[in-house]
Parts: sequence; C-alpha cells; structure tokens
Amino acid sequence: MLLADHSKFDAVRTAHFAALEQFHVVVSDKKLPKAYRDLIQGYGAQLVI
Repeated sequence: MLLADHSKFDAVRTAHFAALEQFHVVVSDKKLPKAYRDLIQGYGAQLVI
C-alpha cells in the first residue's frame, strides 16, 4: 500500500523504495493528476482518494 499526497508524485529523491506498479492499493488526495490516476488503475491497483 502506498500513501502519498499529490506533491510526492514527479518528485525526485535520492532513495528508491519501489516502483508504482508494485503497489496493490494507492491512497492519495483529489489533486492527483489524471495521468497518474489512469496509470495506477492501468496497473490494476485500487486507487483510494
């Protein structure tokens, strides 16, 4: 499960934990860009807003 608000997407960090497609559930806020909503759902994950 990934819990991240919209400001964490497209942010470059020095550490890498996992790729987005490795999560089964993603919890975010309403400002998450449509491209990411589509991508998450395209991977078959559940998106919770």
